Amino acid sequence: MSEIIKSSGRSPAVKANAKTAYLQEMAEAIKLHGEIFSLSDHEIKHLRKAFFYSEIENGLVPDAFKGDYRSIFVMSQLCETMKCDLIEVLQGGYFVHGRWGWYAEFQIKRVLALGIYTVIDYEQAGDIKAGTYQVRAVGTRPDGTKAIGTSVSIAMAQAEKWTKNSKYQTMPVLMLKKRAASFLIRETAPHIFGGGTITAEELADVESKGVITQAPSESMDSLLSMLSESGVMPPDVSVDAVPVSEDDSVNTTTEEKKNGRERDSDRY
Repeated sequence: MSEIIKSSGRSPAVKANAKTAYLQEMAEAIKLHGEIFSLSDHEIKHLRKAFFYSEIENGLVPDAFKGDYRSIFVMSQLCETMKCDLIEVLQGGYFVHGRWGWYAEFQIKRVLALGIYTVIDYEQAGDIKAGTYQVRAVGTRPDGTKAIGTSVSIAMAQAEKWTKNSKYQTMPVLMLKKRAASFLIRETAPHIFGGGTITAEELADVESKGVITQAPSESMDSLLSMLSESGVMPPDVSVDAVPVSEDDSVNTTTEEKKNGRERDSDRY
């Protein structure tokens, strides 16, 4: 249907009729979902938004979410508890082997926007080349008191094998600062992120060690778990894993999403 709407060879009247029919079809689908899964009126609002965002084809919605209205539905409810726009949440992280991780920049932005801290500073010591560099994040609360996070060092990164991630070779100080910030936020404000405070950078470090934490088909389960931990109970929805054929030609959507995640992983 969307191809008919976008077709340049169709008259405006035909396109208008096709668009109307398409929206009516979508409305019926949303209504049917609500009836089958006993969704509340408020949940239906989230579902409408999920259908809309899943149809956005430009770069505003990450590839991993395109056409995936179920995951967007979960994220829409989560963004409500996080008090931010849905597009911010969708762009705020990415999947690594089916597990969702927040970008450190997004976590920092949220704790500052919510007034958990007025500023996050870094206390640094040592030298990278000498192997003695260490850093810890310090958050200043609105009342002026400070919260001090766990110290992170280049020696720790080497011992934990985070340095197998190539970013530690090109920008080690920045990567360690992100680690330090994620430690501080995990230790002092885990409730802001629905119980899931692991960052995309940390997942990338785990991936570089060759450790796979979840199968891609478990992405939805991961999001549902994160949502329930945030205090918002998701509807009783059973999501079946989609079998992947050995024929790559029938797995274009899966491959495109995989490529999208790989592109997103460069956002350090």
